[in-house]
Amino acid sequence: MTQVQPGAMRDEDVLRRQGQRLTPQRRMILDIMRRAHGHMTVDDVVREAGRRHQAINVATTYRILAWLTEHELVCVTDTGGRDHTYEYLGTNRHHHLICQQCGSEVEVPYDLMTPVIEALRKDYGFEPRVDHQAIFGTCQECQAVSSPGEQGIPAELRNRPV
Repeated sequence: MTQVQPGAMRDEDVLRRQGQRLTPQRRMILDIMRRAHGHMTVDDVVREAGRRHQAINVATTYRILAWLTEHELVCVTDTGGRDHTYEYLGTNRHHHLICQQCGSEVEVPYDLMTPVIEALRKDYGFEPRVDHQAIFGTCQECQAVSSPGEQGIPAELRNRPV
């Protein structure tokens, strides 16, 4: 008997209540994302499906990840790399601080954004969807070794002739 991953039944129940169908391919990708415990690119998802002996093409994977994002089970984030990354939302919601100089990433609590979300609601009547944010800047270590005018400039671009 297959062991059901925590949250799997809840996810499937939510989708059913929304009138959505969980096809075998959707179920497989949702399971891959749920078990990943972190960020995955589309290529990572396709590779993992292959490891499970379940071939799926890139276009279908993009469509399913977009569908899972629309239904708030997965989020997509631009972490500044070549590809966007996807992550299962689950119960460990968080945001990322990404240093533009050294590339380090720090996870910060989801509720760190609560004051911003509340201000957007109150001041602008806007209902934000803040699933998973990547906030770019300069980490403490890079600030310590950079002059104030260089902060926020990637190391490889500093001191280049103009």
